[in-house]
Amino acid sequence: MPDFVREVTGAAGYRVPADDPSFKGIHATEMRVLQERLSQAGAGGGSGGFKLDVEQMLALLPEWKDLRDTLDWIRQRATDLGYVLPPAADESSTTQNRAALAHAERYARSIEDQYNYAAAYVDSLTKMIAKYQHGDGSASDMFTTMGMDL
Repeated sequence: MPDFVREVTGAAGYRVPADDPSFKGIHATEMRVLQERLSQAGAGGGSGGFKLDVEQMLALLPEWKDLRDTLDWIRQRATDLGYVLPPAADESSTTQNRAALAHAERYARSIEDQYNYAAAYVDSLTKMIAKYQHGDGSASDMFTTMGMDL
């Protein structure tokens, strides 16, 4: 079982191993439920979790690349929003302009975060596809070399 599955966040925000016998407190019930679900997931004859399909990942990859590229285009133009000038020199125009600039900054940050997520997802998908295709290729090579009567 991966380490990240074996840990949950404790009441104070720190990570506590799920099999730590000293863990008690408000989240003890949630801990027991989590441990029970983890043990059931591993007991059904399978390894638990989900299966990844290379064809599905290959179908998703162009969509995520398109999203990443669109967000990159938006991200490059979002910086232009920071150059808005107040329409007049009065106090209300200046106040409104400050609010618009603050909003533009939050918008640019949000787009940047979304772009980073999409770019990381594309990288992850690409690595997973390469890993699974390499694994499938290795298995195919083994059958070709050793024969189908293993």
